[in-house]
Amino acid sequence: VENTDYILETDKIILKKYQVLEGIKERAQKYIDGFSKYTSSKIYVSDKEMIIASNIKDNLCSKIDNKIVNAMNERKEMQGNGIKIKDLELLENYYVNPIIIDADAVGAVFIVSTKEINDVDKLLVNILNMLLCSSFY
Repeated sequence: VENTDYILETDKIILKKYQVLEGIKERAQKYIDGFSKYTSSKIYVSDKEMIIASNIKDNLCSKIDNKIVNAMNERKEMQGNGIKIKDLELLENYYVNPIIIDADAVGAVFIVSTKEINDVDKLLVNILNMLLCSSFY
């Protein structure tokens, strides 16, 4: 879900797109801060291009890995090993759940860990996803 602003100038039309998730950065960050008490894993929320909220502040605004983009495009949960964050290849486990709003993939919630992704980690990601999705309704 993207909103588009149209700017008309005498000799051109400028289209400016912005992500709907932009409006829930603060809420996502508050949820992540709370959820961090229950896991030592790294928790992230991204829009379609970059990380917008995380318990690892250095990774904010970092470009997301193509594996995250693929999960969004395919609109399905994915789990695996080896993910790129901030142009660094991390040989860590990850679990991704795309954020789907009105049938559009607008972002993702994902968790990264040196340990095996367990049911608690998946539950935290899925709950965070549901909380963020409910913000739109």
